This record gives sequence, structure tokens and C-alpha cells, in this order.
Amino acid sequence: MRTEQLKYFITIAELGSFSKAADVLNISQPSLSLAIHHLEQELNCVLLQRSHGGATLTDIGKHVYKHAKNILNSLEAIKDEVDNYTSLRKGNIYLGSVNAGSNTLLPNVLSTFNKIYPNIQIRVRETGSLDIATAVRNGELHLGLVVRSPEQPQFLEGLVVEDLISSSLVVCVPSKHKLSKKSVIRIEDIVSEPFIFFRKGYLMHEILTSLMAGRNTKAVYYTDNTESAKRMVASGVGLMLLPEMSIVEDALLASGLIVYIPLSSSASKIFLSIVRSPDQYMPVAVKVFADMLRKEANGYKAHSHLYKADVQVLT
Repeated sequence: MRTEQLKYFITIAELGSFSKAADVLNISQPSLSLAIHHLEQELNCVLLQRSHGGATLTDIGKHVYKHAKNILNSLEAIKDEVDNYTSLRKGNIYLGSVNAGSNTLLPNVLSTFNKIYPNIQIRVRETGSLDIATAVRNGELHLGLVVRSPEQPQFLEGLVVEDLISSSLVVCVPSKHKLSKKSVIRIEDIVSEPFIFFRKGYLMHEILTSLMAGRNTKAVYYTDNTESAKRMVASGVGLMLLPEMSIVEDALLASGLIVYIPLSSSASKIFLSIVRSPDQYMPVAVKVFADMLRKEANGYKAHSHLYKADVQVLT
């Protein structure tokens, strides 16, 4: 049994197709089929059920898949430990981040990390918390920066979660709106207002949907871009719900076009957190990067007064 065979087997299992796996692995499909045939002969079992629609794992194949993943992860761990002796000269970090993470912690951390380790590539996927959690769970990302609410814990099941910063929820309102002078906004104040929703995959979508449960909500726009949504608010399209940490150095707020008003609700606390899979090996570079995120979070509280934000760093 060769590690190459295990890699081939895992790729087919994850793509569900011999032809797709052959393209990804850059080998011919007959060579791939022969390698899997030899692996099945050696193990004396059928690992993959072939059909015109693709390939699926047999019952025994599912068990072998888990062990094969562990073997390859262990081999990757050995290689990474060796790379540690070369002082982090090369490597990749795959990171998912919500807008709140990109606005607060990432700018300084990315800048510092790139200066110290210029040959390590950091690939950032900016999307919603639910999408990031799924990608981390599937092994596509080493780490995720997500926002979470104690009322919405389900999407983080099975992941290691470390809270960095806590913040309040706020309603983003046009400066000339009738609610703009309020010091606090209740759910009852906004049930009849047009709202800009984040698309599914974003925690803010789930939170707003939950808060408005049983009420007729007027959703006028769906987005996955916080900045464009803020411009929609400034133009009077609708209101939107955000974690207060998302308003760092907000140009529209500074120009007086929009205001942020705290939401009075039992679900008005939100956390910016690091998430990772307990089953995925963490390369040394990823551990160093995570430590930088923690240090940046600890220093963030000292500057949060500049943004007039209700932000706490958790220890």
C-alpha cells in the first residue's frame, strides 16, 4: 500500500467521480482505476461503488476513508514539523473571515505576518460565518474568524471555538430617518421597516430572521457585502443589523450619512471568534498566525474608544 494510492482513493471519494479525480490529480483515468483496483485487491474488499453517475463509498470504504485521512494528516504533520526547522520559509495558510474580522484584527496581523514571513502565502476567503464553519469542518480552511451568538450555537457544533472580542448588535439607520434620534431601538420599533438582509450563510441573516420570527418582515435587498449594504442604507433603501465591531473607521458614519443605534434585545451580544477543526492538523505557521490574532485582540480594546464602540476583549 502506497500513500499515493490513499491520496487517489481519498480524492475520488471526495469528488464522487473517477474522471474528476483524474483531472485534479493530473493522471489518466485508466491509471487511476488501476491504482484503486490494486488497492482493493491488497485490502481484499471493494472500497468504491462504481456507476454511470460516479463513485460512492461502500460501507467498508467509509471506514477506510477515515483511516486514510488520518494517515495522510499524520504524514503532513511530519513534513510540517521538519519545515519548522527551516524557520517557516514556505507554506500556505487558508483562512476564512467575516467582515467584522477583516475590519478589526486582520489588517495589522496580515501586515505584520507578511513582513516576518514573506514566503508564507495567506489565502483569505471573506464570506459568512455559516459558510466559514462548514469550510473549516470540511478541511478547506485551517482557521475561521466568525461572529457567533449564544442564541445560535448550532452551526459551530464539532468545532473548537475561541472567543476574542465581544460586541453589541446595532441597527444601521439613515441619518434623516425618524428613528435616527433614538438612543436605543427595540424590535417593536423596526418590525414595519424595510430591511436589508445578509444572504443565507451569514449569521446576521439567522439572527435577524430569529428576532423577526412571527412578524411580517419587509426584506428589500439581500447581500453578502457589508459596505454596499451600508450605502443602500445611506440611500434610504432600508435598515440593517450589524455587530458594532463592523463600524470601525466607517466613512459613511463619519460623513453623517448613517447612524448606528444599539438594539435592545436579549440577543444583542455577539462575539468575534476563532474556529478550527479538532481533527485537522495545524501547521506551525497557522499556530503562529493564530497567536498574532490573539495578541491583536488583546490590544484592540485599547483602541476601541476611537470608534465609540461597545467592544470588550475576552480573556
